[in-house]
Amino acid sequence: MEKLINTGRLETGITLRGWTLIILIQIIFAFLALIGSWQIMLLLLGIAIIILQPRWILYVVFFVASIANIYVMIQSKSGIIFERFFPIYFVGPIIFAGYFMKVLAFKENLFIRREINMPLILFVLWATLSVLWSQNPPHGYYQSIRLIMLFLILFVIANSFNDRKVFLKALWFIFFLGVVISTLNIISLLVDPYKKIYNIADSFYMVLAFSDRGKRATGIGPPALSSVYLTLSIFLSIALAALMKGRMRWFTWIGILFMMYGQFITRTRTGMIALWFGVILVIYVLFKRHAFIRMVFLWTLAFVLVFILSIAHDYERGLKRFSTALDVQKKGSLAIRLDLWKKGFDKLINSYGIGAGIGGYHKYTDKWPHSHNIHLSVLFDLGIIGFAFWLWLIIGLYKLFNAEISKETRHYSDKIALLALSGGFVGVALHGMLDFEYILEGLWVYMGITMAFFNILYREENKEAYQKHDIF
Repeated sequence: MEKLINTGRLETGITLRGWTLIILIQIIFAFLALIGSWQIMLLLLGIAIIILQPRWILYVVFFVASIANIYVMIQSKSGIIFERFFPIYFVGPIIFAGYFMKVLAFKENLFIRREINMPLILFVLWATLSVLWSQNPPHGYYQSIRLIMLFLILFVIANSFNDRKVFLKALWFIFFLGVVISTLNIISLLVDPYKKIYNIADSFYMVLAFSDRGKRATGIGPPALSSVYLTLSIFLSIALAALMKGRMRWFTWIGILFMMYGQFITRTRTGMIALWFGVILVIYVLFKRHAFIRMVFLWTLAFVLVFILSIAHDYERGLKRFSTALDVQKKGSLAIRLDLWKKGFDKLINSYGIGAGIGGYHKYTDKWPHSHNIHLSVLFDLGIIGFAFWLWLIIGLYKLFNAEISKETRHYSDKIALLALSGGFVGVALHGMLDFEYILEGLWVYMGITMAFFNILYREENKEAYQKHDIF
């Protein structure tokens, strides 16, 4: 079978009309959010879903997946909040319906690389099955819905961006979204807090909140969430820069520095360290034989300069945030996490290793939403079996990246893009040691984008074995 080798970098592939539409949509939604006309927002979103191509709707998914300060709240008559549903879970079902109707109509091939498809499917199935013994059934059903939707979103993304030109447009959109998030982070430090609650129906409310005017940026939600979303946007933007040529590449790097600033003003310590190590991984693989020390020095210098700029308005608080990182006192952030993990291991032992069931550990976290550790949240909820599937998935991702990057026929620009994508996973894995849970919207969307690129590389090299169908 003849191998088809990528011959070089790509042009931007996005038109003035495309940029105008992206910016216009952002401005309309921002304006409507400010005046509080949520009914008009939903109406325009519905019209857009009907008119726009399904692939454009995935751009809406990218946008709404990053929003955590707009949500629908379910509340009992006694005032107890049960759950919060974010915009992505309202757009998701419409995406699935449109996508799978086209799959059935055109008999499309659905494809996820074999290195991760089995552990991914088994992980989702086991997690869904574990709702049967969840120690917190209401939260367990809620988490099951979230996980299934995110799995389907991953699947749709992986099979939708099916050529380089389309994939590059998606990266451009995410680059622009990262700049928007960074801008919102800056604004959140300057404006007064805003929170408005709209009564949709009995026990259903839509909440719109922005900024708590604190010492940490909260542009799209809690500081840690803003931080990890910007980390993922940065690594996707590095991949974009690798696949481009000419002046636009320098424009991308300027945007990356701006996103770094936006990430740093969240003052999320683990997020900053994770970003640094993720880029170091990329540098190590690319320059381990040539100029490695020089490139590490340049990256560290840029990192330190942006950090100094991010705390320029308040050096004392900025440095104090790092000086208390290892505070194990009762109210310290590390002490809180250690207490959560101790409870988790106690409950795991009591369950004989089967776990508390999906969403079950939430019953023991007091006021905290999760265990503040992606990997331990899998263990505490899904037990040893679920954790084994999780490790299998991580190992499968590693093998897939290693196999694709190691190919001698792989073009240099593609190798950099793959390394950037792998750096994003390293960043989330490290940041996730002290934050988040496994049901993290940005992580699953990022995995889908990565799988889309792997599928593109596979199609280019195996056109005879894989018959390409333009789904959209």
